[in-house]
Amino acid sequence: AFPQDWTNVGVLPRLMNLAWHCNMTPQQLVRFLGPAGGRRLVDAYVAARLKNSAGACASPLGKELLTRYLYLISTMGPASGEYAMNSILVPLVTRCENQDAPPGPFGIVKTRLSDRTKKVKVYAREPLADGFSKALRGESFPVGLVYGDRDWLNDPKIPRIVERWRADGMHVTASEVGNAGHHLYLDNAEGFGQEIASIIEMAKR
Repeated sequence: AFPQDWTNVGVLPRLMNLAWHCNMTPQQLVRFLGPAGGRRLVDAYVAARLKNSAGACASPLGKELLTRYLYLISTMGPASGEYAMNSILVPLVTRCENQDAPPGPFGIVKTRLSDRTKKVKVYAREPLADGFSKALRGESFPVGLVYGDRDWLNDPKIPRIVERWRADGMHVTASEVGNAGHHLYLDNAEGFGQEIASIIEMAKR
């Protein structure tokens, strides 16, 4: 269903792809490393993830609370939601014309193929673009899509998809929050809040 060309792709993306299809999760690694190693791994992830963020979560207290939260939900009780990612998403190899394009979750592979570069990103197994309007056909409530300007879900095709949904009768808007990645409520809480408030106001009309 997903044609792939993994030739000339680096070892790390290959290993991550193998782990993905074996339904291995980062949380499993956290649990395997135990209280000391697992906590350090989560701390390193939070520090890297919030490196360019602002607001309360980027403060020392915010980072400490977020690290504690992520560690506890990864280690307390039986694992559950973490295994859903494999059912929802799949890693795919794409060819990137722009050598300076931002990396996806697995990063850009530094192998040049003529004037192109391969990169590995995760994509939805069943994209919303294909079935969203059918699922909401006949519904009158508005739908607001909000994503960050550095979000790995941000795609140039979004405006065309939104126009297609509108043509199908959906009341939908899409807005981009600046200075934010996928977790835009952490990266730019103020901008995220403004967009949510705007969507709520739209729903009242």
